[in-house]
Amino acid sequence: MRNAIRLCLAAAGIFFAIGLTSASACTQHGSPCGAEPNAVASPFVATFGGQTLSEAKRFIGSANPTGRIGPWCAWFVSFVLERTGHRPLKDGRASSALAYGPHTSNPQPGDLVVMRGHVGFYAGRSADGNVLLTSGNWNRRVADGEISPRQVVAYVQVL
Repeated sequence: MRNAIRLCLAAAGIFFAIGLTSASACTQHGSPCGAEPNAVASPFVATFGGQTLSEAKRFIGSANPTGRIGPWCAWFVSFVLERTGHRPLKDGRASSALAYGPHTSNPQPGDLVVMRGHVGFYAGRSADGNVLLTSGNWNRRVADGEISPRQVVAYVQVL
């Protein structure tokens, strides 16, 4: 392989770089994992939270970091997507997330969870099977939430 394989695991806000000499080497390429464009991605990255989920969680407790007036969950998703190098949603409606990317029945942390009138980032499943998410405008703050899987309209991949 031309490029070194770099595996980064994000857990509790700490990045561990496997195969790198120091934790600071993890940010040498401008991304938390120091991933190079042709590096092989590890399934463990998604297991411990993708880049979008980690970035969203940085704002937990914040009251509307987007500065937008009115419903802002979709604007928060766009805010996080742009901060992590992804294109934003088409507009400020939660339903615009439905057209963002391919739908999946096997969401990974950091993918989008679309509900009627709300959108956030998939964070996993609770012990009883509920969907865990991090989203904006959850009780007027960025917060972690838990919903019934029946409330999910679609899971949308963030590629």
